[in-house]
Parts: sequence; C-alpha cells; structure tokens
Amino acid sequence: MQIDALILSGGTGTRMGADCPKQFLPLAGTCVLKRTVEAFCSHPDISRVLVVSGASFLNETNEILKTIASEKLLPTVCGGSTRQESSYLGLCALAREAAAPDYVLIHDAARPLVSKEVISRCIETVVSCGACTASIPVQDTIISSDAPPLLQTVPDRATLFAVQTPQAFAFAEILAAHRNLPADAVVTDDTSVMRLAGYPVYLTQGDKKNIKLTTPEDFWIAEAFLAHE
Repeated sequence: MQIDALILSGGTGTRMGADCPKQFLPLAGTCVLKRTVEAFCSHPDISRVLVVSGASFLNETNEILKTIASEKLLPTVCGGSTRQESSYLGLCALAREAAAPDYVLIHDAARPLVSKEVISRCIETVVSCGACTASIPVQDTIISSDAPPLLQTVPDRATLFAVQTPQAFAFAEILAAHRNLPADAVVTDDTSVMRLAGYPVYLTQGDKKNIKLTTPEDFWIAEAFLAHE
C-alpha cells in the first residue's frame, strides 16, 4: 500500500504582514516549510512527499527543500491561483509518477506542528473509510449572524468542529472528484470537493497544537507549544 503526502505551500501570507510568505519564516529557529515537510518525510507510513509551491516562490521553496535529507521528496510542482487548483495540480503530478498512490494526505504547509499521531490517525481512518479530515471539537460558543452586530442564532456547540489538515483520501476518488468539479463550484478545501462529488467524509481526531499559522500571534502560540515539548 502506497500513501503519499501533498504539501500545499502556495500561500502568500498577506495577513502575516511579513516580507515573505509565512511558510518561509523561522519558527523557533527552523523554517516553517521545513518543519512541515520533515514531519511527513519522517513518518514510516508515508511513501513520498510532494510540495506544491507558488510559481513566484519556486526557487525559494527548492532552496529550503535542499536542506532536507530524504529520498521521499519528489520534485516540486507549481500550484495555481486557488487552493483547489493547487491541490488538483499536485494530484495530477502524483498521477504521472510510475506508480500512483493508493491514498494521499493533503496538508497545509502553514501547519508545521502536525504530529506523528495525527498523521497516523488520518491514515488509519482513510484506509477504513475512504475520506477523512483531522478536526477538533469547538470549545467556544459560536454565534451566527447575517446582520452584525445583531446576534441571531447560537448553534449547538456539540455539533461543531474546527477543520484541520491533513485531509486524507483514496487517491483515485479525490483525483476524479477534482477533475469532475463544476466550473462554478465554490470550495474551501478538498473535503468540499469530495462531498460535492457525492462521497462521505469522516472526522478523525486532530490536535490543538496543529494550528495554522496565519497571524504573528499564531507564531507566538506555536513557539510556546515547542518550548514545552
């Protein structure tokens, strides 16, 4: 059984307010992208790792990947103008390999604290269910309003989950789902693509530490987590 990882590293990080995309910034002395890629390269059940880079930062991405000593790394590919397009281009690149994977884990480069345990749980769930995403229960009370600042509805917190990555899929099914995605479809991640194609997607336990680095405050939180490991 072959399980590959697809790392999406095309974000520009505009909300970070830095001079370069957030995946190139240091986190406790190590580049974010390097931390993320090494988490998958070091996992015993991951066969290959493919990074999808923004076209404008391909050289920077490759310079970082050169510092990772792993035979699992495949040549970097350029992504598209949206997350969905980048996922699709990465999946197409895996399909062109001599042996396509049986399963694929798709992960945000900006989640460098993904643990071996979260990756393993995603693998276990996708093998048994065909599609899954890491997630954690929502702890705060969530409100819904289409006329802020008026509070309108309060959904039952017990039914709410915060979606993380990795998101894991049977490879042939997620590739077909992307290829058949309607041109006018609005999707936010790969689980949306799968659900539009009619496939069920299951939840598997994520981790509070598996945060997505979006703002400077997120880096402070991630560094605090690393300091207590």
